[in-house]
Amino acid sequence: MPKFTAKTLLTLAKEATSGVEQADSIPDDVLEVSDGNLNPNAQRIDIPEVTGSKDRRPGQRGPMLPAITGRHAIRGGVLITDRPQLRTFLEICGLRFHDFDTAPIPASSTTTIVASSGTTTSVNVDRSGGGSDWPNVEDAVEVLGCPIELVISGTTYTPAVIGYKLVSGSIWRLDLSEAPTGSAIPNGATVRVPPRQKYAPDESTDVSPSATARMYEDGVRTMLLGCRGLLTVQLQNLNPLFLGVDVRGTFAPVPDADVTQPTYVTNRAALPPIWRNGAFTYGQRRLAGNAFNVNVQSRIELPDDPNEAEGLGPAEIVERTIGGDLTVQLLAKASMSVLTDLRDQVPRPLHARAGSVAGNRIAITVPTGLLTGVSTVDSKGFIHRRPVFEADGIGQKRCQVVLY
Repeated sequence: MPKFTAKTLLTLAKEATSGVEQADSIPDDVLEVSDGNLNPNAQRIDIPEVTGSKDRRPGQRGPMLPAITGRHAIRGGVLITDRPQLRTFLEICGLRFHDFDTAPIPASSTTTIVASSGTTTSVNVDRSGGGSDWPNVEDAVEVLGCPIELVISGTTYTPAVIGYKLVSGSIWRLDLSEAPTGSAIPNGATVRVPPRQKYAPDESTDVSPSATARMYEDGVRTMLLGCRGLLTVQLQNLNPLFLGVDVRGTFAPVPDADVTQPTYVTNRAALPPIWRNGAFTYGQRRLAGNAFNVNVQSRIELPDDPNEAEGLGPAEIVERTIGGDLTVQLLAKASMSVLTDLRDQVPRPLHARAGSVAGNRIAITVPTGLLTGVSTVDSKGFIHRRPVFEADGIGQKRCQVVLY
């Protein structure tokens, strides 16, 4: 009997010991993907011996470096405390879940922070004015990349924090992804960081977990052990936000087996938000455009180990490069010049937000992006620039994915 593509299911179970099979739990370990694909990536070993004829000896199968790929539509939950499907995948890609972020700042929903006068794109927070819940400047990285609720004259704005700096005493400055009103943020505005789940790179790549991946294909189960991941965050105007999923590991001793197809019912309460009526900023100003991609392209290696069945140990992240590209409408040079930014290597923050329902809103931030190239493309008859960038900084200062 044929097997049906629609009955494909992927699970990622975080391993207690890297490379040791971890049982999965459904629905908790499910990662819904489209275009799911399993590639054994079998390597070939050449046998160069001469045979007395022009016909060469067949090569042998070398190690298999299997990968599971697909796309996942990003969404949060009905509540901010709900565990999103993407958590385990982001963690095996080296993006740690910062669990201290789930509480609002300040902790009481009725308390706000009085902000002293700022600029058009920054606000000064006074930790002494009812703001003791705010982290010290040394720990201010905790709010980096997080959208805030900034209330000015009764109107709420939600820019994200792209930088911070101590001003004096108990006052420290939050730099914002964009100018909320175009005017200086006045004294008397209030600031609050809503409940959120933040994912950002680990300061060291040797602490990220691994996972056991299982792909169920209508009753046939394939299992990979010691998996790490590569990801791309893909934003396209008028579309859901997607994760490009790439999971790599080693085959289990019995790689595939006939099993009872797991019963799984998708949660339709939280739909993936669409990128519209949100934000798209470069250099702290809003831009019109149609695409923003952030790539966490870690280098994944499987260490040599002749004791293992394939001669390789569990996958490890050995180094990481974060970069991407964006597609924006060409503006007058007085407004924006990506060519000048490229030539002079001017660092610029990049940011995007989507969604309107608390718990199912998404923010992507690269606080410091350096351009490495620019091309020109046409979109609907309009001239667009497509800058390519790399993220600067160490650890969680390089990029942040926030559900709020």
